[in-house]
Amino acid sequence: MENKLHKTAKRLGSMWKASRQLQVGLILFLVVLLIAILANVLSPYDPYYLGDDLLVPPGSEGHPLGTNQMGCDILSMILHGSRASLTIGIVSALISGLIGTLLGAFAGYYGGVLDKITLNEKEIFGIIGESGCGKSMLGRLLIRLEEPTSGEIEFYGVSTKKLLDCNPEQFHCLVQSVFQNPFDTFTPNDTIGAIMERPLKLHHIGETDEERRKICVDALNEGGLIPAESFLERYPHELSGGQLQRISIIRSMFLNPQFIIADEPVSALDVSIQAQVLNLLNKLKRELGLTILFIAHDLSVVRHISNRIGVMYLGKLVEVGDSEEIYQNHLHPYTEALLSSVPLPDPELAHRSEPIMLQGDIPSPIDPPSGCRFRTRCPYATQLCAEQEPPLTEVGSNHAVACHRVTPARGNEEKGGIL
Repeated sequence: MENKLHKTAKRLGSMWKASRQLQVGLILFLVVLLIAILANVLSPYDPYYLGDDLLVPPGSEGHPLGTNQMGCDILSMILHGSRASLTIGIVSALISGLIGTLLGAFAGYYGGVLDKITLNEKEIFGIIGESGCGKSMLGRLLIRLEEPTSGEIEFYGVSTKKLLDCNPEQFHCLVQSVFQNPFDTFTPNDTIGAIMERPLKLHHIGETDEERRKICVDALNEGGLIPAESFLERYPHELSGGQLQRISIIRSMFLNPQFIIADEPVSALDVSIQAQVLNLLNKLKRELGLTILFIAHDLSVVRHISNRIGVMYLGKLVEVGDSEEIYQNHLHPYTEALLSSVPLPDPELAHRSEPIMLQGDIPSPIDPPSGCRFRTRCPYATQLCAEQEPPLTEVGSNHAVACHRVTPARGNEEKGGIL
């Protein structure tokens, strides 16, 4: 607990030092707050007192900012006005929060159309779908390697575009990524030690080379790469894919991120090595409170590691829910077909369960079909599916589906979608 508090305090301290806008904004807020509290002491007159001195110019004796046409002292009006402005702002925020809470409670109780997808703190959110459905593009959008054509991406309620424009260094400290091929993420001519120390130097972590080397050694030991000193002197081509991927994950932790985008982090690894990388991700999530977006083709791996799962088809999430809920009680026809392709270890069950073969080719994401994007391959498609896109609708606790077959009434009455 103390370690987490120390890391949180350290992160807040680094954010305070790195953000000039935060410093100036907080100082201005404290000045206004102090003026509002001490308005009666600082004010030379009652702001509502109608004096005999009308339209006195600024700089006059007794009236530093002058008076208005009613004889009221302008400085006194400003000082007391700050109190009124703060009161109005606080009351407005409380009323807005109360209304939002009530609307959210009603929507959560009765169900409704979702207009956004939220990743919760300290969870692993898995994304599954066919190749080309937009899984990796989603990861690139979240880290702002690509710009969205519509919608908004927010991090703790703040637009990631604003974060990146105001303080790109802080944004890249909070959001890190782990890519599919570890051999492409390391400079082949540098040692592992030099590669790991580079972000520490860029972000001024550790005052000396010895301190930075100790940070690297401790991190490798925590990640199970022992003896750590020998790894630091080796080159990327001297290590296995699993070792490099673990080093890539460990290196991404140096800046104390809160959100990790893991794009196919184990697809190029052997099964035994996959387990080591997955265990490391789970350990980091548990100990550091990370939120992880886990993108993968291997449905069994996604089920093993994810708390919640989103099923993507042609750039849209068609079903979202808890991991076991998606695998045991899936409702969308595409999810059903996708999960039917997972090999079963029991020969008896495998013999009884035949994979669902979808007909037709995947449509172009540039020119998707009208209405439901899956309708051209769906065995249950109707005319409604061609006319109207089904919104992602809550059908149970932590379970949402975009399908007219599952929620026909909502499909006819409501319009919406996901961002």
